[in-house]
Amino acid sequence: MNPIQVILLIAIALIIRKTFQKYHRRVITVREFFLWTIFWGCAGLLVVFPNATQRVANFVGIGRGVDLVIYLALLILFSALFYLIVRVERIERDITKIVREMALEDKRPK
Repeated sequence: MNPIQVILLIAIALIIRKTFQKYHRRVITVREFFLWTIFWGCAGLLVVFPNATQRVANFVGIGRGVDLVIYLALLILFSALFYLIVRVERIERDITKIVREMALEDKRPK
């Protein structure tokens, strides 16, 4: 095992530990805990078995395993960005609605 693999595995283990602590303090839900743990577990498997990405890449017709990882990472990041933008816009609309209702309540005669 290469030194970089050891460093990455230690980092992943620390991240999973931090995720568990956040779950234990009820900062994240059980669903979020499992999603992040599965994500980082898969990352750990890819660190231990780096040739697995090459095999999957060849199967789907991509030249190198690292290209597959980059394509998937971009897909995930853009999907998350889209989700966050939609969510922020919805929150902004809700806040605007609440502020309007509060402003109208203040102007009503008492």
